[in-house]
Amino acid sequence: MSSKIILEKMVEILQSESIQADKESLQAIAVKSTGSMRDALSTLEQVIAYSEDKIRYKNTVKVLGLIPVEIYFRIMKYLNKKDTNSMVNELKEIQTSGTPPSDFINGLDEHIRNLLIASQKGGINLLEVNEELKNQYQTETKDWDIRDLLRISDILEDLSVQLKQATQPDILIEMAFFKLLEMDSSLHLDELIQRINSSDLSGNQKKINTEIVKEKTNTAKPTYEVEEPEKTETSSNIKVKHEISET
Repeated sequence: MSSKIILEKMVEILQSESIQADKESLQAIAVKSTGSMRDALSTLEQVIAYSEDKIRYKNTVKVLGLIPVEIYFRIMKYLNKKDTNSMVNELKEIQTSGTPPSDFINGLDEHIRNLLIASQKGGINLLEVNEELKNQYQTETKDWDIRDLLRISDILEDLSVQLKQATQPDILIEMAFFKLLEMDSSLHLDELIQRINSSDLSGNQKKINTEIVKEKTNTAKPTYEVEEPEKTETSSNIKVKHEISET
């Protein structure tokens, strides 16, 4: 069953009971139920019992055992800044919270999906979150290249499959995040490629200039050496004739 139908049914029940709830709570319940109306309504009852005057997201995540969206924002910041120490500490806190590893990874992948949607023109209006979260998503998209978000999502999807058979899921998650922390930015790669291309062009230009110089050298005007004429006996004969005339 689609999340939209589940959401509509929950809204109908809450309105009949005059109970208020924020959109994020209902969305979280719908996602957690994975298409089961029975599971969604059962979870809704638990959340109502736990809440007071209104169903709030912070209470809903406690009942569902979910990770607050603020943690996902922090994780993305650590990845962007390559902050290994903060990332390791955050992962340890998540592990000790008792949240199932698969729920954590799937939640982060959903967070990245929201970032991808928010990065598109008019996409922010498609997110079923409050205005405050919309602003947060819109702000964070400025720090990311879409290609990097897609690469991270691919790694998380592979990790999600591996977790189903993992005997030590926490270690598997840590290794995946070390890989993500070492991942080069697409913008950095673009700059590197541009520098390489510029270097190649510069090298080719130098080569061309060198060939031009060689060509000019080879086509320079030739020089000629003039040899002195060999002496002949004519000069001595003239001297003898001069002496005879004087006598």
